[in-house]
Amino acid sequence: MDVGFIISFFIILLCYVFCFGNGFNDAANIIALPIATRVISPSLALAVACVFEFVGCYFLGDLVFKTIVKDVIELNFLKVSNISYVLFSALFAACGWVLVCTIFGFPISSSHTLIGSMIGSVLGINFYAVKWESVLRVILVLIFAPFVGFVVAYLFTKIIYIMFSNAYKEINKIFKFLNVVSICFFALSHGANNGKKGVGLLMFCLIALNFYEIEFNIPKWALLSCACIISCGILLGGKKVIKTIGTRIYKIKHWQAAVSQLTAAGLTYLGTLFGFPLSTTHLIVGAITGSGSAERIKSVKWDVSLDIFIIWVLTLPFNIFLSFFIFKFLTSIKL
Repeated sequence: MDVGFIISFFIILLCYVFCFGNGFNDAANIIALPIATRVISPSLALAVACVFEFVGCYFLGDLVFKTIVKDVIELNFLKVSNISYVLFSALFAACGWVLVCTIFGFPISSSHTLIGSMIGSVLGINFYAVKWESVLRVILVLIFAPFVGFVVAYLFTKIIYIMFSNAYKEINKIFKFLNVVSICFFALSHGANNGKKGVGLLMFCLIALNFYEIEFNIPKWALLSCACIISCGILLGGKKVIKTIGTRIYKIKHWQAAVSQLTAAGLTYLGTLFGFPLSTTHLIVGAITGSGSAERIKSVKWDVSLDIFIIWVLTLPFNIFLSFFIFKFLTSIKL
């Protein structure tokens, strides 16, 4: 069997592994708070999230797909003999980071992970192969989005606290219902954003490997396969990450859970409409800390938030370095 075909097979396989890991880690973002407030069972929450994740990935988010395919790396630079090393290095680094962080229960940004890995491996070929202007724009949105989530959740929590401070029991049923609605909306938004990011990654690799021409019509099989894979990741969701998001940052109430979930889901969908791949992990963490701070700032477990923040800061540069190192290692031993 042709060696090039085998390498290409493993590259495509790693695309699907990344899609699965993305869903597996990010399941916590979608279902942790409704589970923590006990408005829905974990198994039912995962099943509902899985369905809406599939719908979002298959039917929505085409601009995010285009961003991954055409706005990160200059495809014309990738028509080189060692393109397989570039793609393998990026995907191996990204999959490894997602796997390790999920095992240790760290919620991470798959967007930071993927973009960092793509940049690092391509830098091994040519500095100008990276579309720096569009990449910096994407990174800036990734950086500021969690702070926007914090502010929005903080303000909405304050407004609700003022308006319904003496009527929590009366409105509790409404917010319990909104917690369930938020799972559907958040999974839909996540599928449209993170799911389409996986589709974009797959098509980017296929184009770079000369299996497809540079175009932006997504084959149905690619949509279907990525939607199924990321939905399976959601369905099997990482329990340690769910615990971190749901219980370790703040002892959240029904109405705060609804505010945090809907804030993160709304911002994710807004970013999707403009084609920006976002970190739902850091949007939900920002929203939880914002809502918790609005009620009682001392009750927020800032040490846990700091751990998440440190991982967040390290993800992009670490994956740039890791994928660059893997690429240089592979080219030096000339496999």
